Amino acid sequence: KAMLTANIRQNLQVCVQIASKYHEQLTTDSLIELFESFKSYEGLFYFLGSIVNFSQEQDVHFKYIQAAALMGQFKEVVRVARESDYYDPEKTRDFLMEQKFPDQLPLMIVCDRYDFVDKMTRYLYQH
Repeated sequence: KAMLTANIRQNLQVCVQIASKYHEQLTTDSLIELFESFKSYEGLFYFLGSIVNFSQEQDVHFKYIQAAALMGQFKEVVRVARESDYYDPEKTRDFLMEQKFPDQLPLMIVCDRYDFVDKMTRYLYQH
């Protein structure tokens, strides 16, 4: 926390590397909270990107989708939406709808996979 407080730009990469290496000891939830407290979606994206493929925690997958979307990394959002079975589909659908991204492919994938097509159709028609 002290490193991020001192100079987030300069220390972010080192903090992400430390978080990735020691996330089991420091707990993933506390590290997510740390990056969120600094509103560092970049840090969250890189940290969670290093563990998302090995994690079965819903929050890790959702927060990664969220951080990737907010960073404009839509290929990653599409990949995780398509490949992961561990995110909360309703929470993810709602997030993607709230953000009103120009690329709706991730929303379409989530809605198609989890049978939310009616809700998605209504949303797309209204927006």
